[in-house]
Amino acid sequence: ETAVGKFTPEQAARVNSLFEMVERSATAYHNAGDDINGQEVELRKLTEQSLHYETRVRTYNDKLQYAERGFVSAGGLPGRKWYKHVISAPGRALGYGFDIFPAVREALRAPENDRYELLLDALEDLAESIEAATTVVS
Repeated sequence: ETAVGKFTPEQAARVNSLFEMVERSATAYHNAGDDINGQEVELRKLTEQSLHYETRVRTYNDKLQYAERGFVSAGGLPGRKWYKHVISAPGRALGYGFDIFPAVREALRAPENDRYELLLDALEDLAESIEAATTVVS
């Protein structure tokens, strides 16, 4: 038995590999974030009279805008297709509160017989979304 339920050794290995994939993706995004923060520092040193100022600011802003779009799941959250953000969404039982990594949290709260498949889908979608956002800001 694992912390998230009763899985076979093969299932547990698959879940662990997906958690590791999410962790690698998050690390890559964090590193890309350091780079884009460095770009912001450099942009703040410029003036409007600097060479290509507007183009550089527009490029920077576009990267941020498109990176955020990377966190949107085309299929939406399980059972709530209208919520598409994989990082945060209103919690089902939280009223106006929100969940971080909502599909993962909902998978962990699901009945045990549904948990494994929901968790696989949620972790894969999360890793892919983080990778998509990382590609944009890199």
